[in-house]
Amino acid sequence: MQRALVVCLFVASGCSTPSIDVASERAAIKPATSCEHVQCKPRHDDHDPKRAACCVQASATIDASGGIVTTGDGTTVEVPLGAVAGTTTITIHESETPAPKGAVTPIISFGPDGIVFAHPVKVTIPLARTTGHLTTFWTSHDGSGRFVPVGGTVVGDNMVVEVTHFSEGYVAEDPGVRSVSATALVTYVSDATEIFKPDLTAPTIRIEALIPDGSGGYTSIQGTGSTDGHFEIDGIRRLVQTDLQFDPCPLIHEGMMVEVVHGPLKGVVGRLLRKGSHARLILAVDLIGQAVSVEVDAADVKPY
Repeated sequence: MQRALVVCLFVASGCSTPSIDVASERAAIKPATSCEHVQCKPRHDDHDPKRAACCVQASATIDASGGIVTTGDGTTVEVPLGAVAGTTTITIHESETPAPKGAVTPIISFGPDGIVFAHPVKVTIPLARTTGHLTTFWTSHDGSGRFVPVGGTVVGDNMVVEVTHFSEGYVAEDPGVRSVSATALVTYVSDATEIFKPDLTAPTIRIEALIPDGSGGYTSIQGTGSTDGHFEIDGIRRLVQTDLQFDPCPLIHEGMMVEVVHGPLKGVVGRLLRKGSHARLILAVDLIGQAVSVEVDAADVKPY
């Protein structure tokens, strides 16, 4: 039978994951110091050895069905179904290495160090503060120990980010650049289905990000791949922080009806009045029986 080749880039997973009770696992790494009077919340941005030993340590064994591991201060790893092939011990602990100046969390180590997941893993890191433009810094997969910004979303008092490999991470001010990190899978569809991670170091495979250049064209930023299907594209500067003139929503035009799909106005439908600066849209909507104008992010709307 002829086999069709489909290449898939997994950037999200909708699989539900069972919660794991890590109390017994924590007993194996119970700190020698007393934790009776140690407050795990709220999060602090400096390294306190006693607090780290009491609040930022967890270990649990999961399998291909996935699971959730949480520390005392709320640092959480959610591993979806199929992210690991077999039994794997997930660890979380606070690093003794000081975080760089401006960081709002200590450096957190996630293990096994170097593991590459078949599906993105969600990591939640409690924050000492949520003001400013924050992003997650994650050590590169190339083993250099270099921290690169990988984004994330501030949800309440936490930073939530999806990663495809384990290493160390912390949260600090956004420098205005992004690094793309993901895992490519190849699926053969035939009488049987086989999924594997392709070798992305082949010279015939081109890894790049195409970024609008403000004149209707695109600029290519080259990336690097590895033999285990993992690839990275470093240093993608966010266009909204430059002086280039660009259209934040080229497929949405003034006068069109649009729907807000993210944020506190999710589900609201309005008419696009004009496109503002820095990827902002101004909409006319009906709220509480009265027409008002609201400003939303371009990424938060879609044509209605």
